[in-house]
Amino acid sequence: MIGDLNNSPVSLQELKEHLRIYHDLLDNNLTIMLLAAVGDVEKFAGIDFTVDFKEGVPYQIKAAILLTAGRLFENPTDGVDGLPTMAKNLIKDFRKWDKITK
Repeated sequence: MIGDLNNSPVSLQELKEHLRIYHDLLDNNLTIMLLAAVGDVEKFAGIDFTVDFKEGVPYQIKAAILLTAGRLFENPTDGVDGLPTMAKNLIKDFRKWDKITK
């Protein structure tokens, strides 16, 4: 499991570009949201970015992480329930059913 952005499949800069944020004022919050999104995608798919995808993370998974982090950013209250539907659709083919946790 990713514990810092050094091993994250999506960089803070990529998230900021996705959200069209061009300043550093929100970097701490965005980092927390990005790490949470990576963790949710790992848990949903049963994958471990520190072990799987040695040849690079597929763009579908990167997009799912960006969508999830974006939703966390746009809804900072507890109104978000699970991964966005599009994120689930993007990573469904990469799920490792034997490693999925609830």
